[in-house]
Amino acid sequence: MTELKLKKMPATTPEENLIHVKFENREAILSREGLLSSQLILLKIARAIREYKFYRSEEFELKSVLYQKIKELEIDIGKLQKIIPKPKTPEILTKVSREEKEYKKGKEKVYDRSLEEQLWEIENRLNQLQNRGV
Repeated sequence: MTELKLKKMPATTPEENLIHVKFENREAILSREGLLSSQLILLKIARAIREYKFYRSEEFELKSVLYQKIKELEIDIGKLQKIIPKPKTPEILTKVSREEKEYKKGKEKVYDRSLEEQLWEIENRLNQLQNRGV
């Protein structure tokens, strides 16, 4: 196994630690253009975020106003329902509506089968079709 040995670097002054990079005029202009275009894009993004926040708060205010209007409308509808007299339905109509409800309940029971029953029925149908084909 090899061991790493670190050598101590001699103490240097801050002037000796500075690194200088020389840019050509063309490179300096291109880097400056890139920096300015990045700043422009960031400013556009910041403006879009500010506009988004403004429209979001406006949307929230409009939704709260709408919610209040809906609540007022519900209260008004409740008052109207209390004021308007309830019509008396003839006996024959109530009898027909009861029969319709019973019919619908019977129809719902047909569709309220368990998955196992449905699978069993489909398997039986498949077997019948296969027996006919043989």
